[in-house]
Amino acid sequence: MMKRDGTARSNLILFAVLLFPGVWAALLTVTSLSGGLPKTLENLKAAMNDPFNVHWVDNTPKFLEQKNGLNLFWKGRN
Repeated sequence: MMKRDGTARSNLILFAVLLFPGVWAALLTVTSLSGGLPKTLENLKAAMNDPFNVHWVDNTPKFLEQKNGLNLFWKGRN
């Protein structure tokens, strides 16, 4: 019983630690999406040069919703 509680606690800590970088990466990526793959890669390269310049764009809510859906999917698999 104790081992299971420890595993659940460590999973929660890991989730909390990875949540913020995951959301930040999603926000950084969504601002780079436009004009096909070559343009997206070019925009993403520019975004990596200034990683804290994150903007809210029209696709941001949809992108975050999809990211949240993936998190719920992986959480449900455990």
